[in-house]
Amino acid sequence: MIPACRVMTNDTIVALAGAALQAVAIIRLSGEDCKDIAGRILKEPIDKQTENTIIHNYVISKDKIVDEVLVSYFKAPFSYTGEDVVEINIHGGRYLGNKIVDLLLQAGAKLAEPGEFTQRAFLNGKLDLSQAEAINDLVKANTAFNAEKAISGLGGSITKLIGELIEEIKDILENLEVNIDYPEYDDVTQLSQELIKPKLLDWHDKIEEMIKESELSMLVKEGILTVIIGEPNVGKSSLLNALLKENRALVSTIAGTTRDYLEEEIVIDDLHLRLIDTAGLREAGDDLEKLGIEKTEELLTKAQLVILVLDATKTLSDYEKDLLERLKDKEHIIVANKTDLNNNSELGIKISAVNNDIDSLINELKKRYDSDRLLSSPTLNSYRQLDLIKQAKCSLQAAIKAIDEGRELELVAIDITQAYQALCDILGRYNRMDLLDSIFRDFWLAK
Repeated sequence: MIPACRVMTNDTIVALAGAALQAVAIIRLSGEDCKDIAGRILKEPIDKQTENTIIHNYVISKDKIVDEVLVSYFKAPFSYTGEDVVEINIHGGRYLGNKIVDLLLQAGAKLAEPGEFTQRAFLNGKLDLSQAEAINDLVKANTAFNAEKAISGLGGSITKLIGELIEEIKDILENLEVNIDYPEYDDVTQLSQELIKPKLLDWHDKIEEMIKESELSMLVKEGILTVIIGEPNVGKSSLLNALLKENRALVSTIAGTTRDYLEEEIVIDDLHLRLIDTAGLREAGDDLEKLGIEKTEELLTKAQLVILVLDATKTLSDYEKDLLERLKDKEHIIVANKTDLNNNSELGIKISAVNNDIDSLINELKKRYDSDRLLSSPTLNSYRQLDLIKQAKCSLQAAIKAIDEGRELELVAIDITQAYQALCDILGRYNRMDLLDSIFRDFWLAK
């Protein structure tokens, strides 16, 4: 476990955990006075309740029973937050949950800030920062892929992914420090640019591969912005309907029917797509169609995946040839639609959207974004983590450049140190409060 500072507060915090409109809800208190505060609203005293036990009790207010409850007690440091924790299992209901929380506030507790329980767990060394983020990801998971990635992160997969690299860099930095500050010390390897550069190149390559895999994983996690484009009347809206398995978009044989764009979200197994059906690309016939085409061009630049729909019954137009050229450097899939009318197209994946015959496209999507492979190996799971590892990569590039330019080891060490700090920040080894606030403010109240 990564060393961390203790929470510098004596407040006992409280919040209703989970949704209030369930059969059973939990109210969580954390802090050194949690037993004393909880005892003030309970019929039976709990001051002598032993740790890791659950007992039957009643919440009372002005000598009247408010609810029949079960009370659990977890003694520090063997609790979620690393502090003394009391959990009161109550009957669900918005009124009842709010009522009992209010009684606890009157008894001396402080209402928890969003994410404060998990923040305390991190500060008390129960979790590293990547594990804390994984808890939030697990609560918000909307696909099996996202849930499994979150469970993996909670189990320390990110720590395992970069932990060895952090230790290797740390060893070099410690060695460099001795070489620089105590050049006369003979028991430490005398490092030189020639000895350090191969290590820097190796670390850089490892980080580059991590970035590549993590960016792909983040695409699948967040939902791939997928733009369907093509000339008018090639079947873009029919394809959207087939993917959604419902008639969401109006379909017409009249060219240029779609003047704006439609956006929908689908999940195919573990693959989350943010689908956009766009106006057909061609020379605009009127001002309204022109606006629609301009919007399509704008979406095309933002797209993370482009599905170019061609008409299998026709030869490629000059406009389509131009589109193919423009898509060379962009992630894209070409589909030849209307193969129920003509199955001799030599370009693209063959589909018939109007007949819901799109299995070949779905198989290509699954192959391209292989969630099983992404789940089998650890990756970074947030844009914060990705940004930090990219900073580490840039710092290593600067160190390599410094060596190539023949600079002193003291200057090279500065860049290596910056790479080391960026990697450590992924796990939260530098407890900057501004960083913590930005991460934890998005949490659920009782997490």
